Amino acid sequence: MLDADAFKVRSVHIQEWHENAYEHIIDDLAKDYAMTSIGKQNSSFVSPSLQVSVQQTKQELYFMARAPCIILNECIDKLIVLRTIMSEKIDARWYNKVVYRPPHHRFASDECADEFDIYDYTNKRKQAKIVSLIHNTLSNVLVNIEHHKSIDNLMDTVETFEREDADALQLLADFNENVLKFLTVSRQIKDSHDKNRHIYHNKVRKRSEMETKYEDLVIYCDIKRRYVHKWENNRCYLHNFQQDSITNDLRSIIDEYNNKIMLENRIHHETCSYFDGTYDSTEKDIEMWLGKYDEDLERIEGDIFEVRMGLERCENEFKSLKEEYESRSREMETWMQFKEEMRLKMEYELKLAAAATKIQAFWRGCMVRHHLGPYSKKKKGKGKGKDKKKGKKKKK
Repeated sequence: MLDADAFKVRSVHIQEWHENAYEHIIDDLAKDYAMTSIGKQNSSFVSPSLQVSVQQTKQELYFMARAPCIILNECIDKLIVLRTIMSEKIDARWYNKVVYRPPHHRFASDECADEFDIYDYTNKRKQAKIVSLIHNTLSNVLVNIEHHKSIDNLMDTVETFEREDADALQLLADFNENVLKFLTVSRQIKDSHDKNRHIYHNKVRKRSEMETKYEDLVIYCDIKRRYVHKWENNRCYLHNFQQDSITNDLRSIIDEYNNKIMLENRIHHETCSYFDGTYDSTEKDIEMWLGKYDEDLERIEGDIFEVRMGLERCENEFKSLKEEYESRSREMETWMQFKEEMRLKMEYELKLAAAATKIQAFWRGCMVRHHLGPYSKKKKGKGKGKDKKKGKKKKK
């Protein structure tokens, strides 16, 4: 971190460097002018007014050569003051050369992971990093202007920032697309869950209805059985009473009544067999409904198990598809970068071919217009035709 004293010392050094550097530049320009033929011719008769104009020209050249560096140094001084006001700790990595790195190298490699710890970067620290980066870039541009008289370093840095901004926008678009896909899959899973829950509630409702019907049937069968049992007891009691009452009075007709008793016994047995069969069929129906209840219960549990297995399978498929999509996304990014490089290379080659064609056409036009090379005008021969004719006449 630079303090006020260091800032003053640096300002003095910058001013001395300006004076020394641009005095050497103006002297070199004057020497170059003196070495030319015009300078040698005019050196013998230089007037005072001409010397004054030369001095003004030197001052103008001095100012024009000094202006970019003065502007850059003023910007650097203001950045130093701004960074001093922030009073933020400076990281040594901020002074590294700005080099373009693809997104998968910037955000996924282990060696660059510590540069993007978002929990350590507050807004103030981000601003300090940006100020340091601009200061480093302008310092390098100033050195490049001093040694090489060019601003290629600044142009390369701006191009690198533009490419990184384009990569960031593309990553943001991919993230939004992934969020939309995730919301769509979540909505589909929720709809499937609601549908399965509706089916489960319907099964539970049907089960409760079957239980109610079973209880009603059991109550009805019990009432019917008690009614038959009482009716049979009363009938037997009445029959025995009648038989006992008429036994003493009707001894003579025992045989007749024996036949009647046999008939009544047969009717009684048939009635008992009928009620026994009805009772057996009722028990079978009860067992059937109990078995059906157990089957429905097992089937519902099986359906619930299948639904859970299906949900787990869907989650596993979603995880696998997500991993595959991430791998495919990285491959597509690499492929798009390669495709973009090939496109730029093809455009560059087409531009070279077009430029070569235009240059060739230009030189061919120049040669045709100026009659150069194979397009030069051929001179006509003098007297060759006449001499031949004269020679033929003399031979005759």
